[in-house]
Amino acid sequence: MSDLEDFVEKNRGLTKKIQLIIPGYRGYRIKEDLRDTDSLLRTYISKTQISPVLRLLEDSRAKLVQSLELSTIQDVADLIARVKTVDSKISHAEQGYSGISPTYRIGSKELYALYEFDLDLIDNLGTIRANAESVYQKISTNQYKEAKNVIEEMARCLDSFESLLEVRKLGFIKTMARGHTEGEE
Repeated sequence: MSDLEDFVEKNRGLTKKIQLIIPGYRGYRIKEDLRDTDSLLRTYISKTQISPVLRLLEDSRAKLVQSLELSTIQDVADLIARVKTVDSKISHAEQGYSGISPTYRIGSKELYALYEFDLDLIDNLGTIRANAESVYQKISTNQYKEAKNVIEEMARCLDSFESLLEVRKLGFIKTMARGHTEGEE
């Protein structure tokens, strides 16, 4: 069990603890806790993984402005926009409603899969962060040609990362469609 799951469990109020005892309501409560855990994880990813990348890129852009290196400013600005888009996609990602009588049924297995997928995103963000650090270092030492090469590599990493997010979204849609079909039977 992860630290976030422990946190959610330990911070259940009296009402939530009672819900775990009521037959038929227990599964709902467990699924809601999984959704809360996944939401906390995505907030964590945004604040600890993506925010530092944005700061590095914004600092890089500021250094480019100071040195009047205009040919690279737009490239860094494009990266900033893409990272902000990725941040928004993660922050507002689908999480699956697990109500007592939902139209679409999302089971614990599917919710755990979403959570595990989101946990794996952290590993993939490591390369993007390393690229942002390298861009900043290259720009700080006036190595603009080398910075452009790293910017291109970072753009490719963002392409891959956005593809992962699309896989998550499509997987979620398929799960919802399957759950809707099962719910009608």
